[in-house]
Amino acid sequence: PFGRATNIYNTLAASAFVLLLYDPFMIMSVGFQLSYLAVLGIVYLQKPIYDLWEVENPVLDWVWKISCISLAAQLATFALGMLYFHQFPVYFLFSNLFVIPLSTAVLVGGIVLLLVSWLSPVASAVGWLLQGLVHLLNTAVVWVEKMPASLIENIHLTTFQCWLGMGVLLSLILFVQFRQVRWVYLAVVVATVLMATEWIHTNNHVATRKLTIYRINGHSAVEWIDHGRSTFWGDSALAADQDRMRFHIRPNRLRHGVNHTSVQHWPEGQSALLTLGGKRILLLGNHRWKSDVDSVDVVVVRDRAVQALPALDEKLNYQTLVLDGTNA
Repeated sequence: PFGRATNIYNTLAASAFVLLLYDPFMIMSVGFQLSYLAVLGIVYLQKPIYDLWEVENPVLDWVWKISCISLAAQLATFALGMLYFHQFPVYFLFSNLFVIPLSTAVLVGGIVLLLVSWLSPVASAVGWLLQGLVHLLNTAVVWVEKMPASLIENIHLTTFQCWLGMGVLLSLILFVQFRQVRWVYLAVVVATVLMATEWIHTNNHVATRKLTIYRINGHSAVEWIDHGRSTFWGDSALAADQDRMRFHIRPNRLRHGVNHTSVQHWPEGQSALLTLGGKRILLLGNHRWKSDVDSVDVVVVRDRAVQALPALDEKLNYQTLVLDGTNA
């Protein structure tokens, strides 16, 4: 399409096939998905976007080329990026004016360093230059990140909504390519379905009460959400790990419109009895539970506190038993 040779797509497909032969689970990697989508977007969209404007000035032409690459990659990955990271970079066109050249220089520098690694003085000089380039690249990225309104955050998309968003984009691209109005109709229909799913989500999930027991390897995490307000119980190590909190906890909070959170630390090895929404939840640590309580609705077991279910059944009546991530 758009006059591109099909061998580029064959090369992309072949490289992905080889990588997946080596590790089939790589298809679940965020980096794998975004990388191939970005390259596909650049190959498919960069030239048609560039042809929209003919620039005489060589400096402006260079800026326009870089901007077209950025726009093509962003169009291909924006839906998936919002699905995984729940944010959108506002200044991506500006930042990529120096990120793309610097990252290209870093890539070339890394290859040169490998080639001259056997020449110690030359390798040291190349390594010093490469270190400076990486530092400059990181500094530039942090500078853009700290600019006002650099990110649109707290975006929630379901997997289905992500597919719908990509469907709208693909329909519009096909309209531009083939000039057939049916693709516009399809884009409108898909966009309408997308808005309908968001309306359904708002009514079904935001104004609700829900208990969530997270499955995070090596950690305990329980959250009660009540009409936008959250009470979170978790071990101190998890609460301090912002990356894991963003990846595992934040999507559920965005999904349910949480705007206020109270954090309660769950001491290691301790047990607790909670009453939430009329349900009694026993958080069972690795110490024996000593209480007059003999009946609960949910038992959450951590740190392999229960060695044999019959022993637990003799002491406690319960409806649901959950093993959290500390039992792995």
